[in-house]
Amino acid sequence: MDSERTVSEEAGAAAVQAPAPKKKRIGAVKKRNLLFIWLGLGWSVLHFVVFWLYVNIGTIVSAFQLEDMLGNTTFAGWDNFLNVFQTIAGKNETALMTHYAYTNTLWLLLIGIVVNIPVTLVFSYMIFRRCKAQRIFRVVLYLPAIISPIVLCLVFQGLIDSRTGILAEFLRLIGAGDAIPSGGILGSEDTAWTAILVFSVWTGISGNLIYFISAMSRVPDSLIESAQLDGASEMCIFLRIVMPLVWSTVTTIVIQVISTTFSWYLPSMQLTGGGPNGVTSTIGLIIISNTSTTTGTTYGYVAALSVLVGVIGTAFILGVKWLMERLWREVEY
Repeated sequence: MDSERTVSEEAGAAAVQAPAPKKKRIGAVKKRNLLFIWLGLGWSVLHFVVFWLYVNIGTIVSAFQLEDMLGNTTFAGWDNFLNVFQTIAGKNETALMTHYAYTNTLWLLLIGIVVNIPVTLVFSYMIFRRCKAQRIFRVVLYLPAIISPIVLCLVFQGLIDSRTGILAEFLRLIGAGDAIPSGGILGSEDTAWTAILVFSVWTGISGNLIYFISAMSRVPDSLIESAQLDGASEMCIFLRIVMPLVWSTVTTIVIQVISTTFSWYLPSMQLTGGGPNGVTSTIGLIIISNTSTTTGTTYGYVAALSVLVGVIGTAFILGVKWLMERLWREVEY
């Protein structure tokens, strides 16, 4: 009898202790999950500290220093910032650092917001509404988005070549061959920047097409069908229904265009190298060209320019965001 009682007690104790291994497994899983989370956060924090905090602190420090060709630095005070403003005024220009770099950046900003985004919205709506030529638009406008920018520059350069380009052949065909500059379209101070602006429009339209089409595809069909039954035109549907529903995406793209404009440099570097005489230079090209080496007398100037771009660009972005949020309120659906 005692032996049976002992066996039953041992069985009960085993039953009570049985969940212990399961609790240990759950605890181990939680520890692994926490380890994964901390590793992920640690990598993000390390990336922020090294590639944002350290870099920006170094840029701010360099903005107040002068550096000679040997790498020796001296405190410069506000001289570098003063030189930047003198360049903007056209009083201190050397090589690519001309006042054109600043006016060109403003032109790119204006073209991106006033031309590229509205035109992209119209073509996106036409594709969204499946107009007759929507397949052609989809193919033609998507091509610049999937082709390397370097290849696009080479193609554009070939199209406007003064000897064998399609544009030159067309002008000669209609008897206007004399309109081609002797140094080529990209080699003339009068036409080089205009050509680059045309290139920026051509490539800029396709870049945001997929974002706008994706945003429009989420618009409920019932809203558009109801508006059509009430006799609304396509223009009314576009302005009164589609635009309010995709306005948050438009705001995001505008902010993206503004931020990328200040670092825009590749077409100018590839097509003209910033020339002739700096007329196609941009702020981004100045920064890239003058930071390719670790030493140089222009390093402090470029650092001061970067700090000013960061401060002014941030203020401008916040102002545009505030304005757009009040211009057209976001609609939830």
